[in-house]
Amino acid sequence: MRKTNTVHLLLAAGVVMTTATAFAGPAPKSPIASLSRNGQVLVTCEMTFDGSDETQPRKVTSSTFAVHTQPLRESNGGLGVNGPNTYWDYQPLLTTWSVHLPSAGSPGIVGCPYVLVTDDGEYLLLLQSYASKGAILLFRRRDHPGQPRVDQSYNSGVLVREIPVDEVDPSPPTVLGRTMTDHTPQWYSHGTFSFSPDNRTLLYNRGSGSVQIDLATGSVTRMPVPSAKP
Repeated sequence: MRKTNTVHLLLAAGVVMTTATAFAGPAPKSPIASLSRNGQVLVTCEMTFDGSDETQPRKVTSSTFAVHTQPLRESNGGLGVNGPNTYWDYQPLLTTWSVHLPSAGSPGIVGCPYVLVTDDGEYLLLLQSYASKGAILLFRRRDHPGQPRVDQSYNSGVLVREIPVDEVDPSPPTVLGRTMTDHTPQWYSHGTFSFSPDNRTLLYNRGSGSVQIDLATGSVTRMPVPSAKP
């Protein structure tokens, strides 16, 4: 009898220690386009799925992020439309480069990340969730001046680095005993992003300090909060 009670107590303790409450909520947002700060670079996202029925749950099988770097000018580039909108022309050899996932350099599939793009269209950053291996996937234009070409495709982006979340934000707290929902804040909700004037550094400012990411190399430098003067 004593042995049975001991087993029951151990099982109950295991349930208490390993169970976290989870609630389903509305589906997360799925951005399909993003505009640079200066309004001159447009990033579009196109995904493929394992099924055609949009009313049924589907799995993302690939995603392509295209960077369009030259909006049409002079009355919308001969379109014959004089209106308030801005249009981008599809000219792969001149104005467009893209990132296709999965690829040899980045085998993971990224569905609907938040996108950051520099004003000159040279760097593309995909912000991923806590559950992903890397917090940021950093890509550059293949023909970036001074850097080697590593792919034969004329318009393919090059993965600079997959940056771990621990380098840009402290490790998330354990979920043990917490109530998790679809609206639990992601790491990138803890601060604000901005690019340096030369578009070569990403700044991530948090209450506990700032982080600087060198876009050419993907190296991360943490800048602590300045101590208050006495």
